[in-house]
Amino acid sequence: MRKLQRDQFDRAKEFIFREGRPLDQRLFDFHFGAAEIDPVIGELVKFQNEDGGFGNALEPDLRTPMSSALATSVALRTMAEVGVKPSSPILESTVSYLLKTLDRDNWRWIIAPEGRQDSPHAPWWGGDDIVSSFRGCFANPSAEITGLLLNYKQLVPAEVLDNLLERLCSYLTEAVETKDAFQMHDLMCYLALAQSKNLDEKYCAEICPLLMNAADSIVEKDKTKWNDYSARPLWLCDHHDSILYPVLKEHVNENLDFEIETQKQDGSWSPFWDWGGSYSDDWKVASKEWSSHLTLNNLIRFRNFDRLNA
Repeated sequence: MRKLQRDQFDRAKEFIFREGRPLDQRLFDFHFGAAEIDPVIGELVKFQNEDGGFGNALEPDLRTPMSSALATSVALRTMAEVGVKPSSPILESTVSYLLKTLDRDNWRWIIAPEGRQDSPHAPWWGGDDIVSSFRGCFANPSAEITGLLLNYKQLVPAEVLDNLLERLCSYLTEAVETKDAFQMHDLMCYLALAQSKNLDEKYCAEICPLLMNAADSIVEKDKTKWNDYSARPLWLCDHHDSILYPVLKEHVNENLDFEIETQKQDGSWSPFWDWGGSYSDDWKVASKEWSSHLTLNNLIRFRNFDRLNA
């Protein structure tokens, strides 16, 4: 079993503080320093728009300044990560935005707005029919957003959460029966829902077995394919309490070894995808932002699994 050595940790930290966004730097300080929330929120709010939603390349592959459910889910995930209180103004405005943009006819959020193509973006954010491209947007981003909102359910009408959960359970049952229609990011979003601390037991009992079944075919267990874009075990199971850990323990440990072995000389881990040559100058910026984010996430995972020898 490999552990990240002190010099490797130091090189990763130096990379984040040399090349990373201030938001990632403040998150590093939160996780490995004084655990102060306000500096994180001070950086996060810079990505927020007047409507309460988030945009402005918070998700590096989608660089539109417009608010989107995608970027707002990233922001809400960050707030939950650092323990923002329900009374926080940034959280209240975020929840207000999500309630205003919720499609209550279908109980979902559309992942990205029309007009996103006017700004640099990864190829998968182009096209005219984003809803079809993301299989109705029920899993991604709606399942994750619902799971995150459960953390702050006192800010959300109970009937809204009930309707969302009923629709998401119905969609999941249908989707796992057609395996091609349920993919890596769908599973990640549903895991965020299943592992929400406030998810009612009746929904957990319905969702969790379906996700464990789906994970068996979605998670890439062949480490020779981890350099390609694939569902690495650590992306789906990043701590011991994950519902997938009992069935993925062996592969998670192999993936931890793999990540430690493949750290770059500059201390970073790089994205294993690109934009296929489009917007080459903007991809250079996005790639650096992703490298900082991925590096921080790996350090957190190593800590979660006691793989830091530092």
